[in-house]
Amino acid sequence: MALNMDSAYARARLETGIRMSRKDTPIEDGCLVCGPGVPAIEHQIDECMYRTGEVFTYRECSGCGSLQIAAVPADLGQYYDPGKYYSFATRAQRPKSWRDSPAAHAGIRLNTELFLRTGKGKRFGIDFARRSGMRPHHRILDIGCGAGDNLRSLHKSRFRHLIGADPFLEEETTLGPDVPLLKRFHADLVGEYDWVMMHHAFEHVPDPRATLQSALRLLAPKGRVLIRMPIMRQEAWHRYGVNWVQIDPPRHLAVYTLDAVHRLAAEEGFEVTDIYFDSKAFQFWGSELAVRKLPFATDGSTGVFSESQMLAWAREAEELNRRNAGDQAGIILTRTG
Repeated sequence: MALNMDSAYARARLETGIRMSRKDTPIEDGCLVCGPGVPAIEHQIDECMYRTGEVFTYRECSGCGSLQIAAVPADLGQYYDPGKYYSFATRAQRPKSWRDSPAAHAGIRLNTELFLRTGKGKRFGIDFARRSGMRPHHRILDIGCGAGDNLRSLHKSRFRHLIGADPFLEEETTLGPDVPLLKRFHADLVGEYDWVMMHHAFEHVPDPRATLQSALRLLAPKGRVLIRMPIMRQEAWHRYGVNWVQIDPPRHLAVYTLDAVHRLAAEEGFEVTDIYFDSKAFQFWGSELAVRKLPFATDGSTGVFSESQMLAWAREAEELNRRNAGDQAGIILTRTG
């Protein structure tokens, strides 16, 4: 379903009485971090997920180093086709099994506690929770949740206070009786949460300052924010330039440097209290596909690269993470004051 992001977001903001901060700058007017008037280098970058043949202009800010699209497409929703875009892909429901028994639930709870405290045991897709300090009793909001994969992983690990929101959902739904997925912009959300998560969502928003203001509004007094996203000017950018797969035009409206994240956080009432790198081999095989003018949708690496090459890239990604040079990171924010 197509959704005009600009008009829908404007309506949501007006209806809730939330405004941009005075420092907020529309994408077309300059850098979202530094404001208007800062020189930038322009890059022409191909759409690479589906290879539609479109080319988009991005500006690399000479101030903060971030990369952002020069003009947001009038109908951005068409690039988030729920039938194709990976974060909205429907997952088959697992049939009931022994894992649904009370004994299994108790075992999963014990495993979760062990894994969160020590890193040992089954991961169940919640490594981000361990590295961030999340616990099963925390109230967790996932902004830009897509089909809810991260919430599903937390729910399987016996986290029980979960909610997701994404304006590009086809309709509101649930992952279960106690995990709602809301078709809403961040400005529409209410409640108080111990964690506000954004997993590869922050780079999609045209209003990073207003998004952080919403996160601050929704946090409990000692709450924290986890933002996982690609990071500009890391090894993959230096190696591949405009073919770096995580630019992902036009869906990624801005890809920030760590310096830019620190600035945005400080100016909107937060401080960065932890950063961990969690990049994968995708930074290499996806970028290599871009070099070859091949789409990366639906795991386009299949049949293109050897198993040994994929393993080598996975090892290299782990090494880059250890050196804080991976192309994506988890960033934890806490409120100041």
